[in-house]
Amino acid sequence: MLGSESCQTPILNCRWMTGEWSECTVTCGGGHQKRSAYCIERHNDSSGLIENTKVADQYCWQSKRPVTVRKCGRRECPKWVTGDWTACSVTCGKGIRSRLIECQQEGERIDRTVCNTLEIPEQQQPCYAGVKCPEDFIPSGYC
Repeated sequence: MLGSESCQTPILNCRWMTGEWSECTVTCGGGHQKRSAYCIERHNDSSGLIENTKVADQYCWQSKRPVTVRKCGRRECPKWVTGDWTACSVTCGKGIRSRLIECQQEGERIDRTVCNTLEIPEQQQPCYAGVKCPEDFIPSGYC
């Protein structure tokens, strides 16, 4: 015989116990939670009450070991959503174009303050109408 190994077999009065789930590692976007799992032996103490004693894991059925990690925080994180750019504000020369920006979560519009920690996209930007204005051009609204 090359060597001997003692075989630990599960004991009938041993079972798995679990601790509480930890908080999720994130509030959105996909995280995980953990909990402990340990093997306990149930027996009656001298007064007849059931007592649980923590024992080595090999005394419990490994195939029945409870899950100790699970996914959580699967909700989509808030994000800025932009609309299409408007046409340039002028028909010649330089103007401004703009777009709507909303804070959304899972396709629903939510309070803008929820997105305050995120970099907000540009709402306005300069544009060029593609045509140079004539020399005698006076933009509307000027005297």
